Amino acid sequence: MLALLVCLLMTVFLSAALSIFSPESWAVTYASRDRSGYWALYRMDVDHRLTVPLTRGLFIITEPVLSPDDRLVAWPSLVGDTFTVADRLTGQEQVVGLNAFYATKNLLVWSPDSRRLAYFDLTGLRLVEHFSGGGTGLAETISLHGLQPFGVPIWHPDGSQIVFYADPGDDIYRFDLSTGEVQPLTDEPAQGEYDPVWSPDGAWLAYSLWDGRTLQLWALHPESGERRLLADDVRSVEMAARWSPDGRRIAFISGRNGVSEVAWTRLAAEPSGTFQRVSLLPSDRAPVWSPDGRRIAFVNQNDNDLYWTYVPDVEGRVPFPAFRLTDNNAVNILLR
Repeated sequence: MLALLVCLLMTVFLSAALSIFSPESWAVTYASRDRSGYWALYRMDVDHRLTVPLTRGLFIITEPVLSPDDRLVAWPSLVGDTFTVADRLTGQEQVVGLNAFYATKNLLVWSPDSRRLAYFDLTGLRLVEHFSGGGTGLAETISLHGLQPFGVPIWHPDGSQIVFYADPGDDIYRFDLSTGEVQPLTDEPAQGEYDPVWSPDGAWLAYSLWDGRTLQLWALHPESGERRLLADDVRSVEMAARWSPDGRRIAFISGRNGVSEVAWTRLAAEPSGTFQRVSLLPSDRAPVWSPDGRRIAFVNQNDNDLYWTYVPDVEGRVPFPAFRLTDNNAVNILLR
C-alpha cells in the first residue's frame, strides 16, 4: 500500500513539474555532471528559462540515457560490466549484469518505443527489454557474423532496423529486426563511413565519410542506393549530423573555418555547396534543433555551457548572436 502511495505521489509530482512547460515553448533535455562527479538529467524551457530536475534522488555515476517516453533512465557501471535501469515514476532501480562489457558511456541506446535497450559487446548486438512491472528480460544476442561494430546502435524511427558502422572496412551496415538479416549499406574501398543518423521520416541516412584527406558529409537513401554529397572542404572535417524536424536541412559540426562550429546544409537533389554557419562560438558536439526548425541549441566548447541561437534561413548570412542557457560550472551534454 505504501509503495502504491509513493508511486502515485511521484506520478503527480512529475506530471505537475513538467506541466509548467507551455506547449508552444521549446524545451531541451540535457545531462550535467557537477563537481561531485555525479550526473543528473534536466529539462529546460528555453523561452522562459525554467529548469526541472528529472532524476532527483538518483545517484548516477556515468552519463545517463533517457528513454523517449521520459520514464526510464539507464547508465552503465564504471567498468562497463553492468548497467542500471531506474524508473523515474516509481523510483525502482535494477542492476542488469548481462555481459554488458563495452556498454560504456554513450553506448546504451533506447528504442523509439522505450521498451528496449541496444548496445554492442564482444558477442555482437544485444537487446534488453525492460518491463514496467520491474523485471528485465533476458538479453537477446544477435550475431554480426564477424563484424566488429563501433559507436552506438542507431534505431530506425519506426524501430524496425538498426544501423551501425563496423570493421572490416569501416562500412555502414543495417540489421533488420524482423528478418535477422545484416546487410552492408556502403562499400567504399580505402574509405570509411561513420556516425550514421536517420532522417525524421526514416528515408535517408546522413553520415561522415573519410576519403583519405578529410571527413565529408554525405546522405544515403538505403532503398534506392542514391547518395548525395552534402558538405566537403579540403581544410575541414564535417561530422555529428543532425536533421531538422522537416528533414530538409542537416546541422553538423564543421571545422572549415579553423575551429569546430555549428553549420547547416540542405538535402538537395543536386550538390549545391550549401554551407551556412550557425554560430561563431566553437562547438564539437552534435546540436539540437527546435521543433519549428528556427533555432538550434548547442554546447560551447570553451565553457561547456548550453547556448541557443536563431538559424539563418539563407546562405551567406552573418550568424545571429548566441544566448547562454546554463552557467553551472559543470559538464553539460545535450540529449534532445
